[in-house]
Amino acid sequence: ESAKEQPLAAANQEYYEKETSYIVDVTRGTANCGAPPSSGFCSDVLNNLSNSAVWSFDDVNGRNNEAECYYDIINNGCSRPSSQCETLLKSFACLRAFPQCSSSGFQMGTCNELCTQIHEQCSSDIIFNLPPELVVCENPSYVSGTNGTCIATFPTPDATIVDPNFNPRQFFEDNANTIVIAPDNIVLPYFPPIIATMPPIILDDDDGNNKMIEHNIIENTENNDVANTSNILSTSVYLLVL
Repeated sequence: ESAKEQPLAAANQEYYEKETSYIVDVTRGTANCGAPPSSGFCSDVLNNLSNSAVWSFDDVNGRNNEAECYYDIINNGCSRPSSQCETLLKSFACLRAFPQCSSSGFQMGTCNELCTQIHEQCSSDIIFNLPPELVVCENPSYVSGTNGTCIATFPTPDATIVDPNFNPRQFFEDNANTIVIAPDNIVLPYFPPIIATMPPIILDDDDGNNKMIEHNIIENTENNDVANTSNILSTSVYLLVL
């Protein structure tokens, strides 16, 4: 018989069965919430909450360490962020680790305004390195406006952050330097014309070579004319003799 046709032996449960009793505790509603921790990495942020009830965790130190690690990840741009940007990034990391509770005892999502403020007050290289949850502030995981898990007060925007409507040309026109740094007319010095001449020795050699060629041509022509005249006279004398 093939392997598929072989019946499977029933597992012996003698050594696997054991009587077990369980105790299940369920905490419901606001019993899951409590006061924010007063120490650790997030203590300063948690003192600036829109409401004082946060989700209770058994390992508070572990949640603080998680928030600090996440903060180091998102605060990883090429340039040093402003103090306002650092405050917002730390707030986001801590609210992510310690979500606030609603009046019914449910965890609340992070407020959309915090994400928006990060995009407005942090430089572009910081925004470029943000994780996906911070790239798009319209993500449905955020709660609209300042609702949900949020801080009570936001840092004042840094005046050094460039306005998105900044017009460089208008800026330079408004702040142009009115001090004259160069005269209106520039007088150039007069330079006399330069005439290039060939050395006399080169001109003499060229003339000499040309004269030698001309002399040879004339001499050869004269010799040819004398030879032709001699031949004509010889032919005439021969005819007369005949």
